[in-house]
Amino acid sequence: MATANKATKGFAALVKALYAKTKWSPFALSRRVRAVKQQLPMKTKVAQAIIAHGEGLRPDRYLGRADLVEVQQTIAKLGGATPATANGPRPKRAKSPATRVFNFKPFNLKTKDPFLGKEKYAEAVKMSEAYPALYVLENSIRAVIRGVMVGKYGDNWWDTQLNTGKVSNVKTKVNDRLNKEEYQSWHQRRGAHQIDYTDLSHLLIIAQSKRDLFFPRLLGDENWFQSLVDQTSPSRNTLCHMNPLSAHSVTALGVRLTEWENHLQNREAEIRAAMTPTTLT
Repeated sequence: MATANKATKGFAALVKALYAKTKWSPFALSRRVRAVKQQLPMKTKVAQAIIAHGEGLRPDRYLGRADLVEVQQTIAKLGGATPATANGPRPKRAKSPATRVFNFKPFNLKTKDPFLGKEKYAEAVKMSEAYPALYVLENSIRAVIRGVMVGKYGDNWWDTQLNTGKVSNVKTKVNDRLNKEEYQSWHQRRGAHQIDYTDLSHLLIIAQSKRDLFFPRLLGDENWFQSLVDQTSPSRNTLCHMNPLSAHSVTALGVRLTEWENHLQNREAEIRAAMTPTTLT
């Protein structure tokens, strides 16, 4: 009778329990599944069961005998943790040494630190879901502004168009960062163009220095664009200084990215036209 109960639960119930425990989005789970399958070809549902096992769920409570054996054999091939068995709880692990090893399997990262609490490692995994949205949003804004400035003023726009008012302070700040980078020869360069050294707030200043060019035709209503930057900047500063964002802030970041993407879809033709170089006379 117990076996029949397991069969009625199956992989779908195990995945449902995984979502409930981790609060992951489907995208977050899909990314982890891809990382596991890169290590060894397997069925998606088996990869999901392996991930659930790693998060402390017991596949033997959800899967029938044949499915459970398949999961156990795959875990063994991966050289991972001892799989749960159908005959009882998994064996107790030996006590860890003073220095614990944290293995972020989905990201192929293994690290140990005798002082950092495990909550920071949990935060690292959570923030890995927030950072891509911030990265895409800021770099997309940067690409639009740079492309439009090149289209209007040519490749030397940074040298010729940022010499007065508040925008000249942005240029000075970037030059300071470039000069500092010269003393850090052991490290890679931050970017290929000066705009790669700007902050999100600097991009707003550059756009506002050319209001007639950018607003409202290309970047929409100026108040909306300024609000987008102003509301994103605190999350950027928090995350880039290695502090966690609240669940509300992570959600809000995703909403702002969606708003920006919607804007680009509505203004794509105008933006592309503005990026087309004009003949300067």
